[in-house]
Amino acid sequence: MRTLAAAISLLTRIPVPIKESPSPREISRSAVFFPAVGLIIGAVMAALYGLVAPVFGPSVAATIAIAAEFFLTGGLHLDGLMDTADGMMSGRRRERALEIMHDARIGPMGAACGVLMLMLRAKLMARAGEAGLLGGLVLAPAAARLGMVLAFAVFPPATPGRGMGSMMACKVGWPAFAAALTYAAAVGIWIAGARSLAAIACSIFAAMIFGQRFSARLGGVTGDAYGALCEIGEAAALAAFAFRAAGGAV
Repeated sequence: MRTLAAAISLLTRIPVPIKESPSPREISRSAVFFPAVGLIIGAVMAALYGLVAPVFGPSVAATIAIAAEFFLTGGLHLDGLMDTADGMMSGRRRERALEIMHDARIGPMGAACGVLMLMLRAKLMARAGEAGLLGGLVLAPAAARLGMVLAFAVFPPATPGRGMGSMMACKVGWPAFAAALTYAAAVGIWIAGARSLAAIACSIFAAMIFGQRFSARLGGVTGDAYGALCEIGEAAALAAFAFRAAGGAV
């Protein structure tokens, strides 16, 4: 229960009854529950979408659902996406790129990528919601965080001894990913059918492609890069459901 609580406290602003701060070991072990936290976030988003869409339409409902995710997470992953975009698109050497990512200020590249990502996710969510695929809205955040767990196991830390990268990278093993994949896939099939497997596959594929790019450019991954992978993975999962809504084959 402490590891589950650690995962919730690490990824969201939801208050949890933890008397003492989680240890580094508990934080790394909590990765197996990251998709479960995504399911909680997704359930809130889907519920809000289902309540708002009949009254104001899918676009407004999707915007409100995404706003709810933003407040639940404190914009943690979106901030990581923007910081990563600033560093990766700066054209500077590795060391300077990492300094730019570590800077709390958001540059034009990061701001543009953040806005475009929010717009893309809102459109994809509205398309999936119009087709009645509310299960996809629940699963997408979980699939995105499952991609993060795989990235923990695959990519080394870019800045050893500092930040989320050093706590998670290469300290979360394949058994944790296998366990997370098993229950995420089982819940996904239950709430969204076989198409959920395509969404999970798309999210994992996106995490691996962009994770490899980040690792090659930065010499590993950072906490900001994990946030970027989460945002990209969620968009990829939503795209899989939106593609199905548009009549594509799963």
